[in-house]
Amino acid sequence: MAFTKGTMILVFCVLALLTLPQSNHGGHISILVSETGLEFAKDFLINKVIATTIPLQLPSIEKKVRIPLIGKVRMGLSNIQINAVNVQSSKIETGGNGIGLSVSGATADLIMDWSYLYKASFFKISDHGNASVKVNGMDLKTTVTLVDNNGSLKIASRGSDCKVRSIGIHINGGASWLYQGYCFV
Repeated sequence: MAFTKGTMILVFCVLALLTLPQSNHGGHISILVSETGLEFAKDFLINKVIATTIPLQLPSIEKKVRIPLIGKVRMGLSNIQINAVNVQSSKIETGGNGIGLSVSGATADLIMDWSYLYKASFFKISDHGNASVKVNGMDLKTTVTLVDNNGSLKIASRGSDCKVRSIGIHINGGASWLYQGYCFV
């Protein structure tokens, strides 16, 4: 026989390729990820996000409020920074709506500067200082899905929710001894 073992394998491969079903719908990729793989990816990504974003500087907040009998008061928070975030537990779920990530019992530590200013015709009242904030018992949920974006994959949010059990505020500077009582109300 003139056919060698290599030639037989080549002919078999060509015949197999010719008999595969052809599709005009474009290509696709299918990935099977195990539960252990999802847990590993979840833990890795949560830790990576925290490590790369903390400390996080937030934009300043300023608001003018009209107070009866007093007038307009300008209040502001500046130099707002998240210094620490700790996640007690987390869970990942897959389903028809996408991938759901839940974080329970998270805490966050923030620091900021505060100020207010009231100007009248002949006098001005102002005060300023800093504050530390402890956020306890944060429960966060978000659901994302992968969507086609002109041939590229894009992560789209399906919804999110956040609940906080308590917020502790400690005010320093100025007449903070007076204002601290309002933080416990």
